[in-house]
Amino acid sequence: MPMESNAEEAVTAYEQPLNERARTLLRLEFLFRQADFALQGESPWHSRLGVHTLVELMELLGRGDLRSELNKELDRLLGVLAPLRRQPGVDDAQLDALLQRLEGCNRRLKALPGAPGGALKQDELLVAVLQRSGVAGGTCGFDLPAYHHWLHRHPRERLEQLQRWLSTLSELREAGETVLSLYRQSANIQSLNAEDGSYQRKLPAGAPGQLIRVLLPAESRCHAVISGSKHFITVRFLQATADGGGRAERVSDTVHFHLQCCMI
Repeated sequence: MPMESNAEEAVTAYEQPLNERARTLLRLEFLFRQADFALQGESPWHSRLGVHTLVELMELLGRGDLRSELNKELDRLLGVLAPLRRQPGVDDAQLDALLQRLEGCNRRLKALPGAPGGALKQDELLVAVLQRSGVAGGTCGFDLPAYHHWLHRHPRERLEQLQRWLSTLSELREAGETVLSLYRQSANIQSLNAEDGSYQRKLPAGAPGQLIRVLLPAESRCHAVISGSKHFITVRFLQATADGGGRAERVSDTVHFHLQCCMI
């Protein structure tokens, strides 16, 4: 899954989750970043993007007990990291700070009075938009007059309401971002070459894999398509055809790239 390019490092990261938990966390991260963008503007179109992002978050959270899944993962990570104290080469101060952060996320998530997103499902405006979201163009002014009215309220009022809605998911966001950050920091970056635009690799047997990350220069003319499982991964590099018709074809040359196999 393509991620935003980092201007300082001038790279674009492509990520492939290796399990359903990582897949859901990446989608949550994407939606929260989209919500952040919506909050940067005062136009009704920015607010519309913010509301529709919240609706997507509601739909995603309705597919399973994500809080329980995150609590289990935080417990597992704490069990993996705690025994590293006083091991050679381990910075105990940094490790303790990380453990405290994980424990804090776990504690705050468990203390929530209800399921994450539960408060959003009680909001009449959001529920109305949710019910119309499956219809193409279904949130026009004539479909939802109350929503149309809200979108034309003063920008300050709309932004404050969006922030209140998003704040009900702050513990979930903090926990998810902490786990993803740990995944990404758990693997060294390897410099590799893909001959004829393709690379394959076996993964260590029995290792708990979370993410595969492929890093390419931001100005690269090709992009990475990653497929795989907990046993084996394939990376193919594609680029747009010369006619610019939107189609992509596999690169026939050797592609230099960086790889991270995030397994913790």
